[in-house]
Amino acid sequence: MAATAATPEPIVGALIPPGRLVCGIELPVHTAGPASARGWDHAPNARELEAIVRHADAAGFFSLAVPDHVAIPTAARSELGATWFEPTTTLAWVAAITQRVRVLAQGLVLPHRHPLLVAKTIMTLDVLASGRSILGVAAGDLPAASAALGMDHDRREQALDDAITVLRAALADEAPTVSTPTWSIDCVVLAPRPLQSPLPIWVVGSSPAAIRHAAERGDGWLPSDPSPEALPSQLALLREHRARAGGAAPLDIGAVTAPCYVGTPTWDVGPATVQGGADELVSHVLALGALGANHVQVRLRARGAAELVDQLDAFGAKVIPALNPDAQPSERYEEPSFHEIAAISRQHVQAMETSTDTAVWGAVGNELLLLRTIGRRTGREHKVSLAFWRDDAGLPVLVASYAGAPRHPDWYLNLADRRANPSVVVRTVDRTYTAEVEELDGEEYDRIWARLTLDRPSYRGYATRTDRRFALVRLHEQ
Repeated sequence: MAATAATPEPIVGALIPPGRLVCGIELPVHTAGPASARGWDHAPNARELEAIVRHADAAGFFSLAVPDHVAIPTAARSELGATWFEPTTTLAWVAAITQRVRVLAQGLVLPHRHPLLVAKTIMTLDVLASGRSILGVAAGDLPAASAALGMDHDRREQALDDAITVLRAALADEAPTVSTPTWSIDCVVLAPRPLQSPLPIWVVGSSPAAIRHAAERGDGWLPSDPSPEALPSQLALLREHRARAGGAAPLDIGAVTAPCYVGTPTWDVGPATVQGGADELVSHVLALGALGANHVQVRLRARGAAELVDQLDAFGAKVIPALNPDAQPSERYEEPSFHEIAAISRQHVQAMETSTDTAVWGAVGNELLLLRTIGRRTGREHKVSLAFWRDDAGLPVLVASYAGAPRHPDWYLNLADRRANPSVVVRTVDRTYTAEVEELDGEEYDRIWARLTLDRPSYRGYATRTDRRFALVRLHEQ
């Protein structure tokens, strides 16, 4: 039966676990306007952006967001700038170099695009991101941009409602049949299908209309301006509309921080900036949580990409862990015994050798690879499925944790024997290659271990079970 604009779609509810407060950042992929918290006015280059993305992922941020403007009216250029990276293209690249962080298309202006095109791009992104995507949508606030794209700006709210209806249908059904005042869809199929079912849709905007859209049609709401004093009245309006629409499921609720700086700045960060140690920053974020938010977008002050990376590291080390002090590593990662891990690995090896499905080559937010070594005693081929992490240069790093067993795993003992294994064979989801092995030590070991355990807290739990020092092994493709 066809969905219509008059038929409210089921609402997913909160993506963020109950009782948790998480943080995201907006990537600096547009020219900074006068209201920006940034201390520099240009978008970073690809190398700088890669460092920002990797450090944010390792620091424990929940989401990385890219905002949207297809075309900037010339009259608004002085305020908004001209450079705005396209969100889904950028986020596909972000997904490829991260392991756990959610990728958020923040405020994709739906009236400026056909909803089937949006459905196709977000489904593709969700597959490439291993089910880590969030679709943030908006109606748009630039009449001249709407005119340039051939859209009636006065119909943008209706168009947003209709686009959400089409998106819900397309994300739920490979062959959607849906009719709205703006679009009617029939006799088409859309694939690849998203890994998330359903895929979360968050509405972005601080206007009463945006809040109504979020309450009636969304799985979450993100304000578009940092106004903590307005948040209580906005949330009251959100709950009022939600109750009126008959929505019983919880929503993810966003808030935006004041400009923040971790530590003591050596430059003028402005009087409105929250600065200092962990106590000051944690108090500021928790205050937004107390108002009702469970997703806080952090605006970090920095004069360039290098300083932003340092700020991300500091915020991840000092602030994020203090927001949910009762969280246990096992709440995110299961901690099977080393006997169970061996059995799981055998199952993964069998599945991975016969599949190119990205869902098979990933587990609990981890990327997996197949490692082939030669047994140091038997001379026979030994295959193992291993989760891997990436260093700053993007090279795979393996952790010989074996769930905290008192002995090293066999795959590590094999490759440690350089006579049996002068190199190893590595297979990923899309290719096979030969790699040289480097065992990390010294300061580099300490630095990567510290960042690794921020991202994967289960390793800290494993380390408490044994006196063995876990080896970190880096793979260099030959």
